[in-house]
Amino acid sequence: MRLLESPLLIAEINPEEIQIPVGGLLAGMCLLAALLGSISVLTKWNLRFSRGEPVLPKAERPLLQIPAPLLAFGVLIGLMMALTATLASVAAIGAVPQSSETEPVAAEDGNDALSDKVVGDSDDVVLDQDDPEAEAELAIDPVVALENTVVYHVGMILVLGIPVLFLKLRRQSAESDVSVADFIEGTMLLEETAGQEGANRYVVSSTVSSRVSNVVDVAEPVSMPPAEPWLLSREFRIAAEVCLAVWLPTAILRISMVQLLQDEAQHPFLKMIQNGIAADVMLLIVLTAVIIAPLMEELLYRVIILGGLLNCKNITMSSTAVAVGITSVLFAFAHGFPDSLALLPLAAAIAWTYHQRRSYRTVVIVHFLFNGFNLLIAGLGML
Repeated sequence: MRLLESPLLIAEINPEEIQIPVGGLLAGMCLLAALLGSISVLTKWNLRFSRGEPVLPKAERPLLQIPAPLLAFGVLIGLMMALTATLASVAAIGAVPQSSETEPVAAEDGNDALSDKVVGDSDDVVLDQDDPEAEAELAIDPVVALENTVVYHVGMILVLGIPVLFLKLRRQSAESDVSVADFIEGTMLLEETAGQEGANRYVVSSTVSSRVSNVVDVAEPVSMPPAEPWLLSREFRIAAEVCLAVWLPTAILRISMVQLLQDEAQHPFLKMIQNGIAADVMLLIVLTAVIIAPLMEELLYRVIILGGLLNCKNITMSSTAVAVGITSVLFAFAHGFPDSLALLPLAAAIAWTYHQRRSYRTVVIVHFLFNGFNLLIAGLGML
């Protein structure tokens, strides 16, 4: 009988009373697609690993040599950012009033507004949420904080980018000088030994200062393998794989820590979006989180810190893992606690991507996709 009644009850429901937000529906579809994509990429990576293949293909590109002073400066900046963000977030979590200490007090005149009655140790303090002056004293203007964040990130990009750009230009100049010197030296040696019986050999120097390196047959001219060209389509595909692979473990960690994630401890950008913001402020948030922050953070954590640690001689898999671990911890905890715990998979994946692909632009794309997807979900929730 109940089986017969169920269709009747469903038929009596007025479709107009069922309101499904368009934004929520789109956000759910995006999350479902991310879940399926993450499972698919993780499965593909597991098959590669089981066959003894590299999870990510290693690019034949030289790693930028980071000098020790620049590495030390980067580590110092990373430590300061991690300590500052972690202490600030822990203090914010500790300042959140517990539910047992807060009682809703109905407002007068029949309004629906409520004020929070905070029970202190000696006296009761009543905070009226409708008082703009009291709220202004306790709150920090989020737009001002956002502008300060933009200024800080742009300043760090200039401070860190100028020496890195200088190192890259110097390396390109040295590589050009070496190639020309090798060609001239090899030609001269071939002319000197051309008339000697059985001396059909020449010397290829590996650096400008090196006079003798390896002796090889002239039949096959030997040259160093060219650096793998950077192709946007290939690097974007690899970056998308990395972003999808880390989405599932990051989401699991985030859900498991839901009790720790108080509203006051959320990222200020997400709080601003949830509270409703103007279009120009939203554009500034997207510019900061999707473009400026990835440019600065990848320059600091991957190019300078990770690149400097990987410059150590006789580096092994264990030392590579240590370098990836140090960089990942600094990057994750620079985003505050407890968000840092959920970001550890992303930090490790980006670090490993830089180790394999040796490309600053590739890891920036990974960061861009991850932040952009999160902002897209938050923005759809506003619709």
